[in-house]
This record gives sequence, structure tokens and C-alpha cells, in this order.
Amino acid sequence: MMRSVVLGCLAFLLSCGGGGVPVDSGTGDTGGATVPPQTTAVSVAFVAGARLAAAMSGPLVNDGRLLRRDCLMGTSCPDSTTRGRTEHGVSGGSIVTPPTCAMYSWSGLSATVTLTGCTLEMSGTPISGAITVALSLNPTVFRITFTALRVGTTSFDGTVSLTIGGTDLMPTQTLAADLTYMAAGSSVHFVLTGAQVRVTATGGAVTVDGTAMVTTGSTSATIVMSGLTWSMGQCLPSSGTAVVTIAGTPTTTITFLPTTSADGIVTVQVAPFPATMAMLFMPCA
Repeated sequence: MMRSVVLGCLAFLLSCGGGGVPVDSGTGDTGGATVPPQTTAVSVAFVAGARLAAAMSGPLVNDGRLLRRDCLMGTSCPDSTTRGRTEHGVSGGSIVTPPTCAMYSWSGLSATVTLTGCTLEMSGTPISGAITVALSLNPTVFRITFTALRVGTTSFDGTVSLTIGGTDLMPTQTLAADLTYMAAGSSVHFVLTGAQVRVTATGGAVTVDGTAMVTTGSTSATIVMSGLTWSMGQCLPSSGTAVVTIAGTPTTTITFLPTTSADGIVTVQVAPFPATMAMLFMPCA
């Protein structure tokens, strides 16, 4: 029953008959809980920005660590090394695939990268346009900027940056992003500062912890991510939580599942009701 109801008002719509999305305990009984329509809209908008930030930062982590190690140990950092590490992270390690889809034009430690026929490797989404990758050393910072970058059917403007810090034994990878794009016909502003990003040694899953500020239409939200993880090739997180706080609406905790990419279903806890199930997102193609 729940699936048929929610399919009629899936993710990209703001409401179902003017109300929120019903949530279901698995028995067909929603217990009176609904996901507020503002929360549904903000959550869908948020995932699009968080996905791009994770997909553009995670693949740079390993190359950034190596660059930081070499430079801090006093090893020379010639252009061949800095450019080689950067290109490997962008189209070898990698943000995009296949490697041949990215063309580089370098000036010092900054490159304009033209993407043609590329796929965003983490999510498996087509990506095209141009990005500028600027590298700083000591500290090691990758700053990616773009205008009208096409990812799937969405055009993004903004910046994503990754800062490598800490020590060799306790490295830190700090992620920041400032993005604008459209979702469900509304302009979205996504801001992320001071988040932490991790990459698994095998499989390349990317995990983000931090707080994002998201504004879509007239709604602004604070979203706290804990262990939000994208498995390679998946457009939606496969684990972790996002706690959505919007003034005047109940706080909602969304828990992503290993099956979320396939069916769009997540566990939802709308205060003060118990956690239940809802289909908030469009499944991955």
C-alpha cells in the first residue's frame, strides 16, 4: 500500500495532495506520521549537492595525501609531480571516467579541464563542461570551480574544495562546497564547510560527515550528515544518516539503506513518531 501511495507523489514533487509523504512501518500502518513536504523537497535537493561534493572530493584524497607527504618531507614538487597527481585524481583515480575524456590546459598549478563524453565515476552519471582545478601546497588544497557544469540533467555552478591536513598517522580530509543548481523547478543553494570526507581502501566508497546549509525556494534547512556513504556507481547513499531541521517543521532523521539506490526507500523518523519507511527519492536508473 505504502509503495503505491508514494509512487504517485515521488521525491521531486513537493507534496501528495497538498500534504506530506506518508511513512510506513512495513505493515501498511503509517501511524499518523508524514514527512513534511518542505522536508521532502529539501532532502531531494540536498542529496544532489552532497553527491557532487563527495564525487569531486573523494577521488582526490589518496593523491592529495601523497602530494602532501612528498612536499612536507622536503622532496621537490616539480610540475610533473603536482600535475601528475592532480590528473590522476581527476581522470585516473578518479572523478571522471574514462581517462581520455578529460583534456587539460595547465598554467602553473591551475588547470582548465574540458570534460567531453565523461561519466562521474562515483555515481555513474554523465558529466560534461569545463572545470578549473587549482592546487595549493602546504597545506595541500584542491579547489575545483565550474559554471554550467552539466551532471545528468542538472546544471551546477560553484566550487568544491578538499584540504589535506593532519599527520601521516592521523590524516584529515576537509571538504567544503558552495553550489547552486535547480531541483524540482526551484533554485537551490547548497553550502558545506568543515566536513570530513573518507575513502575506503577497497571499493572506493566515499563517506562524508558534516553540516550543510540548504536553501530551496523559500525553505532553508540545516542538514547534519553522519557517516553518509556512497558506494561506487550508486547515485544515492547506501548508509548513514541525514538529520533535517527546518524552522516550524518537525526534525526528520533520514537513514539510507544498502537498497536505497535501487528502490529510493529510506528509514524516516519524524519527531516524535518512531522510525518508519518511506520512498523519498527517485531510484537510480
